[in-house]
Amino acid sequence: MRLQAQAVDFFVPSRPAAELCGAAFARHLGRAYTTVKNAVPDINVLKRAALRDKALTAMRDLASGAQFIDQVSARHVSIVIGIRPDLVKSLISAELDCTRASLRVRRKGRKGGNFRLADGLPTVDASLMREPFFFEGGVEDLATDTGLSAVPEGSSRRQQSQPTPGPCRRSVGGPSADAANGS
Repeated sequence: MRLQAQAVDFFVPSRPAAELCGAAFARHLGRAYTTVKNAVPDINVLKRAALRDKALTAMRDLASGAQFIDQVSARHVSIVIGIRPDLVKSLISAELDCTRASLRVRRKGRKGGNFRLADGLPTVDASLMREPFFFEGGVEDLATDTGLSAVPEGSSRRQQSQPTPGPCRRSVGGPSADAANGS
């Protein structure tokens, strides 16, 4: 029972998080970890309780100065106490959710969006936009319709832009492209 009492005294929230592990306690005692683990069967409960108290204290400190929900998260708490964010979530998920629910969401601009259009930039009507169309498995640019094409008359854009297939490359396109390449 002596090791049990020492473990209860050792695993307190005031101790740094890096020392809240069984190996650190075993080193502190000068014994092997397996000896400590066998003598203190609830060592994991003690460690978890100490880490939970430490995480709750850090979360309360963060929340006391926070105005917005993005200022309090498992990542922020984990940075403060020096443990992984997933461990913080497993320790205090309900309390963290409750605290975050009490904070406001940070909103900028009109209608709740975070990004506004720059002043003076015209907006584009989506119904007037001309989209590229698909041509035999590829996309044909609309520049060919307006005469602005960089491809000379009589040759297709596809023939110029397609790389020669090597032994490890498959050609782009359907069966007609494979037949044209001699595959």
